[in-house]
This record gives sequence, C-alpha cells and structure tokens, in this order.
Amino acid sequence: MKKLISGTLLLVLCTVGFAKNNLIYDWRGMDRSGVYDETGLLKAWPEEGPVLVWSIDSGLGTGYSSPVITDKNIFIAGMQDSTGHMYCYTLDGQLVWDVAYGKEWNKNSFPGARSTPVVKDDKLYMLSGQGKAFCMDTQKGEILWSLNIGERFNAEPPNFGFCESPLLVDDVVIFTPGGKTTALVALKQKNGSVVWEAPGRNDVSAYCNAVYFEHNKRKVVATMTLHYLIGVDYETGDSLWTAYSYKNWTDNCISPYYKNGALFISSPYGEGARMFNLNDDASEISLKWYNQAFDNQIGGTVELDGNVYGISNKKHTWMSVNLETGTTNWQERGLKTGSIIAADDMLYCYGDDGVLALVEPSAEAFNTISKFKVFDGQQQFTHPVIADGKLYVRYQDQMKVFNLKK
Repeated sequence: MKKLISGTLLLVLCTVGFAKNNLIYDWRGMDRSGVYDETGLLKAWPEEGPVLVWSIDSGLGTGYSSPVITDKNIFIAGMQDSTGHMYCYTLDGQLVWDVAYGKEWNKNSFPGARSTPVVKDDKLYMLSGQGKAFCMDTQKGEILWSLNIGERFNAEPPNFGFCESPLLVDDVVIFTPGGKTTALVALKQKNGSVVWEAPGRNDVSAYCNAVYFEHNKRKVVATMTLHYLIGVDYETGDSLWTAYSYKNWTDNCISPYYKNGALFISSPYGEGARMFNLNDDASEISLKWYNQAFDNQIGGTVELDGNVYGISNKKHTWMSVNLETGTTNWQERGLKTGSIIAADDMLYCYGDDGVLALVEPSAEAFNTISKFKVFDGQQQFTHPVIADGKLYVRYQDQMKVFNLKK
C-alpha cells in the first residue's frame, strides 16, 4: 500500500541518477561513479532525519534492485513468489503497471530481483537473476525482445545468480555472461542481436557493473569477473588486457573507476584495492599501487577531491585512501558497513542495519554530521539513490522518499 505523506510532488531519481530526455538513467549516477550531480542539499539533518515525503509500505516484492526514475516515471523490480515483476509508478508513487518478466532468482539465502534496470528514451533494459536479458517498452511494459545470456553463451550463473545493470553505449547494450566462451557481449539495443563477443576466460560473472571510458583515442569497456579484471575494445570486443588472478570465492562487485589515465579496482576478502596505469593506447596496464586493507565488497566506492571512500570488508570498518598514492587516510568504526553514495560534497553512508549517516568528506577522519534509522531489519543491501533533491531508499518490498533540499 502506498502511503502519501505530503501532497502532489514530482519525484525524479534513478538507481542511477537524474537526467533529461535522450540521456541514460543509469546505475549509481550518470557515469556509474556513485556521485550524483545535485546542489542545494541539507548539510545536516534533524534527529529524526530529513522530511519523509512519501513511502510504499508494501508491494514491491522481494529484491535488492534500486529504483530508476526518469522525468516521467519510477521503475523498480521485485519478486512475487518466484516470478520477477517490473513496476512502473508515477512520480508521486501511483502504480501505472506491473508486468511479470519471468522466473527470478530464488535458490539460496538471498532470493529476489537483484539487478537495477537502466532506461534510455522509452526503453528499459534489465537482467534477471536467472540470466534473462530483456528490453521493455516503458509506456506499457511490453517486452520487446529477450535473450538468456547463460543459455546463449554457455555460461553458468554465479552462486547468487546473475546480477548487473546493463551498460548502454551508443546503440548497444553490454552484458557479462562469463563462462568459457564469452566474457562480455554487446547486443543491439533495438532487437537484441549480437554485435560482438569478447573472449571468455573460463571464469564466471561476479555481480560487477561494467564501465565505459575513453583513454586517448581508445574506447574501452572494463569489468571484473570472479577472478580477473578485464578490458576490451568497445568497437570490436577484442581483448586488451586481463589483470591479476583474484582468489575471491563468491563475488567481485565493485565497478572499476577510471580517472586521469589510471583504473582503480577493489575486491573483498582481503584482496584489497589496486590502481593500474594504462599505456598510451590502452593496450596494456601496469600496477601503480596496492592497498590490501581497502577490500570493498558490495556497497560501492566514491571518489571526491582525490580521496576514495568505502569500506574494509575484512575489518568491518569505513575507510578512505588517497587515489593517487593508495595511502590509507583513515579506518573507523561507529557505523555498520554498507553502501556509499555522494552528492553536493557530502557522503551518504548506509549501514546494512538500516542506519543512514550524512558524513563530511575528509582525509583526516570519518566525520558523521547526522544519522537516523530508515528501516528496521538486517541485510539492507540496496544502494540509496539521490535525484532532484530527493533521497530514495528501498528495503525489500518497501521504499521511502525523503526531501534533501534546504
């Protein structure tokens, strides 16, 4: 049931970020960095938290998918029984349509919809935990095409099912099947036909959202599979490099982050963080620094003013390192570890116990300005989203929307 807290309002947000027509409403902001282009936000909150605008108290189903919000609608995925559903809401939280898209992941202790959809123009792209990649019409929820990437490209799902937000570049959509034959695949957005396949490493997909960047004249797609950092040529899918043999046993979720000719990555379970330099044509990479303590798992990282913020999975602390040198700035407890995003020069740290903290970014200390409890419960893994001055937080079949504007 939807609970309206204050009258009619326009919501805009994206599991990704806020955008105008013809742009891509993507995962963790327009460039997948977790930093949202917002200004005029509160620099401190009341003890009870920012003003709650409206909420959905039930009905979203089981899942960890963040919402995607365009200039017209909100889209979010959930699982009812064992079937995945895509929901479309108006900007004030009224249900427009509810379309079943097929069987979702229900095989272990983390069942439910896990991927966040991506929207471009009037099309939505999504990957189910069972490996079904599909394109939907956003007006009515009609499925325009679908393809099971596990079956088509001979790839087994990872332990907790396939989970990634499709990467949209130009007129293609890119997925990570993993497996023996196909590490990455580019499909035409229009009809799902194959454009190219990047060679497999006999590895599995590991819940990482691929990124696109341009280095000098080279267009690159980079991602993490369970044991490797891989980079391919965006134009052809040809392999550029494969780096390091990671010893992870379940996941490698943190997206690579490109800045100033170098690529930052982080892996959990004591594997730590690394920075790689790219040569002039991006055909080779070389290790710049290594910090074993900065072993992020599923909550993302953000970079502000040359410092990267995230967690130490092994030590259960929040942490910051210098992006240029890899030197640890600080490690601190006080808030349960979880996910992190940023906006208007502030950090939003969401513990997996439902406590959200507003933190001043600093290379000196973990400076918590305000915090409040959003939801009761544990394993709150869904990343919050900020758009148009609103904060969106989902926990399983519920979602709350808060006003962050001054």
